[in-house]
Amino acid sequence: MFSIDPLKRDEMSFIKDLTHSGTLHASDPAAKRNILIVNYFSLILCIAVCLLIVLRSILYFCLANKHIIISTNTNMFIAAFLTLLPLALNRSGYTHIAKYYLCWLPSVIILAIYIIDGMKRINILTSEYDSLYFFLLGVSAMPYLLLSLSNKKELIAGLSLPLIFLFFADNIMGLFGNAHAVKGVPDDGFEISRMRAMVAYFILSACCLTMKILVEREVNKNARLIAELEEKNKLIDLQAEKEIQESENKYRLLFEQAADAIIVSGGDNSIESVNPSARLMFGYSTEEFTALKLEDIVEAEDLKKSSVDLSRYKDQKSLYRERILIKKDGTTFPVEINAKLLPDGRLQSFIRDATYRKKVEREMQQSESRYRLLFEQAADAITIINKDKKFEQVNSNACILFGYTHEEFLLLQLEDILDPEALKSHPLNFALLEDDKPVRNERILRRKDGSVFPADINVKKLPDGSFQSYIRDITDRKNAEKEIREAEEKFRDLVEKSSVGVYIIQHGKYKYVNPKFAEIFGYTQDDLIDTVAVESLAHGDYINLIRENMQKRIAGTKETTPYEIDGVKKDGDIIRLEIFGTRTQYKGEPAIIGTLSDVTENKLLQKQVLNQKVQEQKEITRAVLKAEERERNRIGQELHDNVNQILAGTKLYLGLAAKDEFAGRGLIKSSLELVDNAIEEMRSLSKEQVTPIKGIDLKDLIHSLIDKLNSSSTIKTTAIYDLQNEDIDDDLKLNIYRIIQEQMNNILKHSNAMHTNISLTDDLNSLYVSIKDDGKGFDTEQKRRGIGLANMSNRIESFNGELIINSSPGNGCEIRITIPYSHNS
Repeated sequence: MFSIDPLKRDEMSFIKDLTHSGTLHASDPAAKRNILIVNYFSLILCIAVCLLIVLRSILYFCLANKHIIISTNTNMFIAAFLTLLPLALNRSGYTHIAKYYLCWLPSVIILAIYIIDGMKRINILTSEYDSLYFFLLGVSAMPYLLLSLSNKKELIAGLSLPLIFLFFADNIMGLFGNAHAVKGVPDDGFEISRMRAMVAYFILSACCLTMKILVEREVNKNARLIAELEEKNKLIDLQAEKEIQESENKYRLLFEQAADAIIVSGGDNSIESVNPSARLMFGYSTEEFTALKLEDIVEAEDLKKSSVDLSRYKDQKSLYRERILIKKDGTTFPVEINAKLLPDGRLQSFIRDATYRKKVEREMQQSESRYRLLFEQAADAITIINKDKKFEQVNSNACILFGYTHEEFLLLQLEDILDPEALKSHPLNFALLEDDKPVRNERILRRKDGSVFPADINVKKLPDGSFQSYIRDITDRKNAEKEIREAEEKFRDLVEKSSVGVYIIQHGKYKYVNPKFAEIFGYTQDDLIDTVAVESLAHGDYINLIRENMQKRIAGTKETTPYEIDGVKKDGDIIRLEIFGTRTQYKGEPAIIGTLSDVTENKLLQKQVLNQKVQEQKEITRAVLKAEERERNRIGQELHDNVNQILAGTKLYLGLAAKDEFAGRGLIKSSLELVDNAIEEMRSLSKEQVTPIKGIDLKDLIHSLIDKLNSSSTIKTTAIYDLQNEDIDDDLKLNIYRIIQEQMNNILKHSNAMHTNISLTDDLNSLYVSIKDDGKGFDTEQKRRGIGLANMSNRIESFNGELIINSSPGNGCEIRITIPYSHNS
């Protein structure tokens, strides 16, 4: 670039100051332009006079007339000084005087110089008079340049004096004795010089006036344009200033409210300004910040790696980098810096704390690692296919499930693992994935070996346009579902055909009842489901109980124990119901499921059975009393017919012995034998009536009974006694003996049997008794008059045992008895 010498710069400033003298006083651009014209003409005239002084000096020097040089130059110097007066007038604000002064001064100066010069000379050449006219003619055009046509009076006033001087120049010269007629060289043609000058003046004036009109028209036009431009420029300047101010305000607002820290530093890295975020981030105040340099907030190790150098920013619009900075308290933290060199050479840095981003990046890396671990170790097969339906990633379970290696899988298309037949009926529809929501469906897939299997597939579109699928082999589930469906069908069939009512209650109404339930109450299923309130089927006395039980079962506070209520059928009949219910879930909400049985007939039967048992018990009581009476009669008869006779014989022998002393010894001996017989009879009679209470030997009792039967009847009786558990309660032993004794009495009285077999066996849980004969038998369905079997049944039931009688006419009879040991334990 070019440079300007300081001295020349000062000279140019001085000239500009001269030419612009008084422009501050101008009211409009035209006035300012006129002032500038006056100033320039004033300088030009001064320079012209100075040049004239030099030329005249050279000319007279050559003529060796130094006296003339000195006197002439003095006048010329005065003239030069006078030409500069308009500059002073303009600077002082007398701009109109300066214009008139400049219009008139040249003519006055020229005429004055010629007058003074002519007064010193004897003769004046005609050519010099002509040159006076030429000079006057030349300066007479100046008003056209200095004055405006819009002000005609001003223009006429400016033209008047030069015109007078031009027309009356010789007359004025004559006033001082310098007229052409006095000192001029005779010239006949001089008389018309005045006329020539006037003609030339008018021609020059016409030309100047024409040019003035044209110029001022253009000047006015330009002035208007300039005025318009200036007005527009003012508006533009105002708008620009407003926009600059708004931009400055926005910048200041952005600077102050920016979430990022902003630091502006100078060329020496000194910090000049910071925003509030920077103060908050670093912990310094503004004063503390301005005392620092950029190097002071950079961590030492990071500064060693990369220094703060502004030169790297010169060729770039902005530069991004990451650094480790240090706070006022000494803690370090990672940041992102976006720095730019401003036009004024300062560096503006936007600083963002990257601690959270770094943390997120670490978490993302960890998340990626966990995702990769999950991807590889997931129990399901996971695949990722691109937009072209080609596999990009698969996990190990996918390879295992389909039988491909990882490399083979990545060469496959999606269609390669789909069953073609299933694909025809269920084509792919990727449009379902466009809303970025996962889509789950079931498909038939194909392995490498060609085998197919059902799969549950969960597909989601990823942000990059690829598709991630979770694939699970559901063969086992399908088989289980099939089994469940079959079980449900069986269960539904069982429920629908059940002999008890089945129900589901929710929100106080029946959500399901089976046909039997509806039949019990006399309704159809549709009559009850979602229409009839549960308590409406209960008798009034049981409505509160129903409500209370439902609430407790829904709350889970009542055990699932059955209870009975009276129900009301559709026709109004009262029935006895047994209800069992438990808490369950139905369609995702708490409900009660249970069974209901009509036990009206059972209750009647139970009542009849109870009455029958009461009657049987009464009959047993009467039979026992009769048996006791018979036994007393038998005992009395035995005592009378047997023991009494023996005692009577004994008494007779003893009487005879008392009378015959000699034969008494033999009679006493016979009496003793009869007493022994009586004692044996009494012992035998007592043994039949008394059974030991403790330490009963069941085996011995049974064998004694069998021996007596064999010796006193024609029936051949055998026994099998094979009990492993001898630790049996004496009460049970006694009742078993009485049962066997009762049945043997029945056989002796009614069977006409030839053989009888008694068997006693057991296992770990029960004792088994069997009594079988080959007698005439009987019809088990026919009601019996005797109480023997009822007495046996009562004894067995008292031990929670079971009695089974197998008999028919002509086929003998078998009684099987089972008594559990658990009762005794």
